[in-house]
Amino acid sequence: MGLSTETYNLLLQKGIEAALEAGKIIQSFDKKSLNIDKKETFKSYATQVVTEVDFLSQEKILEILTPTILKYDLGLLTEESQDNESRFNKDFFWCIDPLDGTLPYIEQNDGYSVSIALVNKDGKSIMGIIYNPQTDSLYYNTHDNKLYKNNKLFQLPEKENDLFLVFDRGFMKRENINMIYGYFKKLNYPKPTVVSHGGACMNAIWVLESKARAAYFKLPKKEKGGGSLWDFAATSALFGRQKLYGSDIKGCQLNINKSEPYFNEEGIIYTNDPTLMNDIILLNEILNH
Repeated sequence: MGLSTETYNLLLQKGIEAALEAGKIIQSFDKKSLNIDKKETFKSYATQVVTEVDFLSQEKILEILTPTILKYDLGLLTEESQDNESRFNKDFFWCIDPLDGTLPYIEQNDGYSVSIALVNKDGKSIMGIIYNPQTDSLYYNTHDNKLYKNNKLFQLPEKENDLFLVFDRGFMKRENINMIYGYFKKLNYPKPTVVSHGGACMNAIWVLESKARAAYFKLPKKEKGGGSLWDFAATSALFGRQKLYGSDIKGCQLNINKSEPYFNEEGIIYTNDPTLMNDIILLNEILNH
């Protein structure tokens, strides 16, 4: 079953309202006095850290979106609550990360955001909403697949020849990181500008806004982690258009409704350049031989 334009627009407005209200809560806290807990689940500190703000942000989002869940029979998946598996039984579900990028938030750096997506049962994100409360920047896509920033139609910048690479913090600690840089050098890419302090959502947004040939990618690994459904749900909707590419490491569409929520086996790529995308796919093949 599809969504009418009228229903889509209503859900979009509610999603935007929820993201903005959650952003107010996030910005209202004194980050120096936060109570920080740890999820004893994964190796990386970034995936363990959770704060009271995560929960309060989620509470506000659900306060606004729960009426839509009841009215339109939607499922729900959120980072800070147990998966109730409603996403497998409903035509659409909300996929929510109430505070993506907890580490940059704690450190008072740019790179955190509120992420809300509407995903269909087949695992395709049809609506993505990202709000960066630090810069008061709102990104979303409409029913006709147009991309907006702060309620204005977003035009992709003209690309320059520079190379901009966005990684997670853990990626920079890879033993073969210099080999990866050498790979791009061998292909005659210029020396890259590298950023590695943001959460998954803003990492993708920085690629979207870059004037350089840009990519955010995560290579497959055996350990659980590698980002989760809620990390990529909204941005995969924003990248679902011409000249923006969001996929797994083999170039296939991200499945945002698979049973296992983690992407450690698939890897991910977000880029604004098809040649760069193909080169990253080839890089992964080389590293696996």
